[in-house]
Amino acid sequence: MMAAMVLGLSGLAVVAGCSDSSDSGGSDVTTTTITTTIATLTVPSVAPVPESTVPPASQTTGSTPVTTVPLVPGQPCTPGSSPDCISPENDGHYVYLIGGAACMASPIGGPMCADLDGDGNAGYPDAG
Repeated sequence: MMAAMVLGLSGLAVVAGCSDSSDSGGSDVTTTTITTTIATLTVPSVAPVPESTVPPASQTTGSTPVTTVPLVPGQPCTPGSSPDCISPENDGHYVYLIGGAACMASPIGGPMCADLDGDGNAGYPDAG
């Protein structure tokens, strides 16, 4: 889009004067014409600047922040949340046990790695 801006003034003035007829014996009339020029300046219009599509660092993007719950020995856990999150019975029920990964990798692995005495440590007997 182009916008036109008109600068200047336009006008016509006629100034008439009379002189005293007794001075020169006749009538003198002086006419002065004053004109001004109109200037046209074409200025390109400025398009609005689009807002950034990148959200600011402090703005949330619609996803809910994930709160990590600390693992508690002897309590259920999500598979893969820790190497010590194991399923000693291999039945799909996972529990976080201190030393669980090492116990499952040992020759006794499996059901012997369950929390047999309820202290949150894998296996039995243990020092817990």
